[in-house]
Amino acid sequence: MTTLFYSSFIGIEIRDDTIVVSCLKNDFSGINLLSSGVFPLKDDDETIADISKFISQYISHAVNVFVSIPYKWSIVKFVEIPSPKGKGKDALMHMMRFEIERHIPYQVDEVFYDFQMLGKREAAYKAVFAAVHKEKIDYVKGFLEKLSLKPQIITLSPFSVLNAIGFSEISVGGWQGLLGITKKPDICGHKNEACIMLFVDKNNACFAVQRNGIYSYLKSFSISTNNPLDEIVDNISSELGALQTEVSGEKINKVILSGEDVSLAEISIAIEEKFGLRVQTVDPLKKFLKDKKSTGIYEILASVGGCYAGFGIGALRINLLPHKADIAIRKTGPKIAKAAAFLIVLLIISIFAGELVNDKRLLKTVEAKIKENEPEIKAVEKISADMNFIEQKRNFLRGKREKDILLDMLAELTNIMPVESWLTDFDYKEVFDEKSGSSKRELIITGQASSSSALISILENSPFFEKVEFVGSVTAIGNKEGFKIKAVIVIPEKSSDAPDAQKEKTDLKGTKGSK
Repeated sequence: MTTLFYSSFIGIEIRDDTIVVSCLKNDFSGINLLSSGVFPLKDDDETIADISKFISQYISHAVNVFVSIPYKWSIVKFVEIPSPKGKGKDALMHMMRFEIERHIPYQVDEVFYDFQMLGKREAAYKAVFAAVHKEKIDYVKGFLEKLSLKPQIITLSPFSVLNAIGFSEISVGGWQGLLGITKKPDICGHKNEACIMLFVDKNNACFAVQRNGIYSYLKSFSISTNNPLDEIVDNISSELGALQTEVSGEKINKVILSGEDVSLAEISIAIEEKFGLRVQTVDPLKKFLKDKKSTGIYEILASVGGCYAGFGIGALRINLLPHKADIAIRKTGPKIAKAAAFLIVLLIISIFAGELVNDKRLLKTVEAKIKENEPEIKAVEKISADMNFIEQKRNFLRGKREKDILLDMLAELTNIMPVESWLTDFDYKEVFDEKSGSSKRELIITGQASSSSALISILENSPFFEKVEFVGSVTAIGNKEGFKIKAVIVIPEKSSDAPDAQKEKTDLKGTKGSK
């Protein structure tokens, strides 16, 4: 989280042919807009001079620069990956790198990417990633270098817009941000309610599905406000209908609608009549601009929303620049930190109040009581620490085999699959076999290969797989064959000269059948 209290900073949005620059300042009251401007996206001397002159009028030294870039430059996916079960951050990062490489048409080293862990469901993590070809990021960095600006964050414009909409009813920054007690947005409604965020500007519209502050779907598509209103409404309704098919498992409670240069009232009525959804129209800049008029300046929305990641807030905090990965998943640490900061303030007030009323004796009494009970407190803390250590060891020993098999299996699959084959989907699950009293692990892989039948023997020859078979028929796709293969995952036995080899074989009896 960047320290922005009592500092000036710059939010920038790169568009197809223009660049939006917003100069902002964070003071005790919160983030305030100093000024904004729209310039042609040209790197000629005249344009660079104009932008530099504009910035210098409001900001003498810009340390913090936050940039949003077009969605169409990127590949964005919401994915689920199996839990590494105690392997740690490195294992999770390797799994996400492997997952990202599956979904992009480039080598992973040819892109800048970032991912964000959104939540955990049973034995899987939900995550979102964005990848942009390096030449795009290098172009942005090169352009900003000519302005003597170095970005701290490069994210996607829809992410910035959604963050701004999410905080449309909450003041950001100020003394609350300094203490880390920024309120959690509740624009979507009550817990477990899902809503669609819909933003419409001059040339594009963006849909996103959110539940409990977590996004699960995002799509951006082109529109034109120069077209008749009926055509715009029909276009949005068509996309909304397709969206409901994509997220059929989600029960949508309402639509949060905001936009620029369009009749939101007509769009709202059309959505309510056609889909029966409640629509709430919001102005994402109303709270931010306070008493200032916000109509007609929606072009600053992404440049402002992109700055929120500098505060470490917002539901989508993707940063495509190299940085230290933060893969924490909605843990209680931030809440504790916020509560602690609040308690510190209360404590300071109490101390001053105590000095004013000469309450020294009471403070001495409290200190004496604490000191008196210190041995008992230390004893309880030691017992608690010992119990936690024993529990950790017990869980480690119980789940060691499960912790290792998944990553080992993925590494094995990567090594043995032919170079010309292409995997498009993995389906991993564990099924409890009541007859044997143990869990059976199954993997179904889908993809394309020059000879799908050859994959059966390749997998069968691996010590990790058995009972390999096709699921469904093999289909012809161009000069390749589309396949869907199922296999039972087993734990390879140790070599016979290993100390625990015999025990290993005994443990695996009934889990792995003979080939």
